Order: sequence, then C-alpha cells, then structure tokens
Amino acid sequence: MKIYFCDLCNESVPNGDLENGRALMRNGRVICQACEGAMTTHDEPEGDGAKADFRSGSEDQPATDTTAAKDSQRPRPERSASPVAAMAVALASFSLLGTFGGAAFLFTNTDERIRSIEDELGAVRRDALSDGRAIESRLNDDLRRTGEEISDARTGLAELRARLEESSRSQGDSVARLSDDFIEWEARLREFEAITTKIERHERELSLIRDSTDTLRTDLRIVDNRIQEQRERVEDQARATEEAVEAEDAKPAWWGLVAELQNQNSGVRWQAVQSLGATKDATVAEHLTPMLKDPDIFVRMATARILGDLQAMVGIPALIAALEDPEASVREASVVSLRSVTGQNFRFDPSGKDSERSKRVKAWRDWWEKSADDLLGS
Repeated sequence: MKIYFCDLCNESVPNGDLENGRALMRNGRVICQACEGAMTTHDEPEGDGAKADFRSGSEDQPATDTTAAKDSQRPRPERSASPVAAMAVALASFSLLGTFGGAAFLFTNTDERIRSIEDELGAVRRDALSDGRAIESRLNDDLRRTGEEISDARTGLAELRARLEESSRSQGDSVARLSDDFIEWEARLREFEAITTKIERHERELSLIRDSTDTLRTDLRIVDNRIQEQRERVEDQARATEEAVEAEDAKPAWWGLVAELQNQNSGVRWQAVQSLGATKDATVAEHLTPMLKDPDIFVRMATARILGDLQAMVGIPALIAALEDPEASVREASVVSLRSVTGQNFRFDPSGKDSERSKRVKAWRDWWEKSADDLLGS
C-alpha cells in the first residue's frame, strides 16, 4: 500500500484514505482528514445555493383570482427568532476558535522543529568545514616539505655524480666508496619518490573531500530553501486563519437569516425573506434574488415585493425573469417592483395573453441590455 504524508501535520495518509475521500489532494498537496476539518469554516452558502432542498409536490397550488385570497389561505408562522439559527451561530463561533487554536499550535510546533533543524545543520556545517580546512592545511605542509627534500636530494645527487666522475679520473681507490654513496642516495631518492606517490594519493583523497564538502554545501542550501518554504507555508496558513476570523467578525447582524432561506419549511423561508427585507439593508438583495425561483408562491411574491421596497438594482434581471412566472400574482408583484425601481413602464399586463406578455418581457430585456452598465455603475 502506498503511503503519503500530510503537508500540514506530517501524519501518514494511506492511499486508501485518498481513494475513499477521507483525505484530500489539493494543488498537489496531501491534506489529512483532521487538518481538513480544522481548516473548514462555517461560511453560509450564497447565490444559487439557496435553491437547494425545495419543498415539492404538495406545494404546487392552483392560482386564485386575487393575491389576497391566496394570502388568507396560508398560515403565518410566528415572527420570533429561530433557535436553530442561534445554535448555528454558536457552533460556527466555536469551530472558528478551534481552527485558530489548531493553526497556532501547528505554527508554534513547526517553528520549534525548524529552529532545531537549523541548529543541527549549522553544527554539521561548521564541523565539516573545520575538518576539511585542517586536512587541507596538513597535506599542503607535508607536500611542501617533501618537495623541498626531493629538490635537495636531486641537487646532492647531481653534485655526487660530478664528484664521482672527477674522482674516478684521479683516484681509482675511492670509486667503490663513492659508488656506495651513490647507491645510498639512489635508495633515498626511491624513498622520496614513494613519499611523493603517497602525497599524490592524499591529494586525490583531499579532492574527494572537497567534492563531498561542495555536495554538503549544496545539500545545506536545499535544506535551507525547504525550511524557508515551510516557514512561509506556516505563515500563510496563520494569515489565512486570521483573515477568516476577521471576515467572520465583520459579517452583519442579519447574516444568520441567510441560512434560513434554505430551510425545507416554506413558512420558515417566507419568514426569513420578510426579516431580511425588514433590515432595509440593500446588500441583502443578492441573497434574496434566488428566492424568486422558490417553489412556494408566497415566498416568490414576498421576494418580488421586498426587492422593490429595497430599490435594489441588482435584482432587476431576476425581476424581469419573474415576469414569466406561471402565477399571475407573482408576475404582478414583479412588474410593480420593476416600475418602482427603474421608473420604466412597458404596459406589461400580468393577466394578459401569453403572446402579449412575451412582447412586453422582451421590451424590458432590451431596455436592460442598454441600461445595465449605467445603472449598475452608478
């Protein structure tokens, strides 16, 4: 079985965990299940995510003649705050605190390991360089002394040969003595040559030591680079955790209501739309526009009306699309909001014929294509 290691906590991760989804591979880095859970924040879904888990089947009701009749048939839930929302906010806060604590512990532990590795590598580097310099200095001294002795021996041998040649002509009885001296000098010369061979071998060994030292320096540089990368990775993780905590603290007071827009109970969704509209904060419009496609007619009607109350330009495309809603009451609420927000009137009749309504919807869309940049830019 192939084993990976988590790039955050260095724990082993079997290949089976990656295949079963218990561990993740992100941008070529392995993240174990524990680290993935620690980094996960409880950000609430936005945008089109509000379309999930809709009520189906029994909520498709036939349209009545007036909006008031449909509102009277629909039970209204109490307007008190949901305990589920309070519990979700508390759990999100505890999770963020746990994430921040885990990141701080990981940063501290990793920093201590990095300092320990740097100290050990520094000691190894100093010992290796000191030994290499000592060996090189000692071998250079031996080589210099031996070279001087060889030079002296060769000079003496040359003088001895000259003396031997001169003596051989004048004193035949001293030839044997000089010959012995010559043999002695030749023996010494062979010893010096053996020493020279040994020194050359030492030079080769010194060259190998130099190569090893260069390799060690290269390895040390690689380790230093890896330590720097690890330190930067830990710092990035710490900054990301701090930014997540700051982003969570900066969320508005109504943020907990956004989660209720996905509740399976249509009454809870309707109440969430009403509560968000009551904030009078135009930034809630981007969370409300997807609710124009909610399966419940009352949720769609309330959303169309509130987008008009908020005068939200961002909701214009969704309101234009809602002019094609199958329910006339939703179409009526949408066109009223469009007229209020844009000041335009293309004589759209919510109860008119399909062909006539299609022409008016096209007029609205053509106008929006020409005016969108100016209105949104302002």
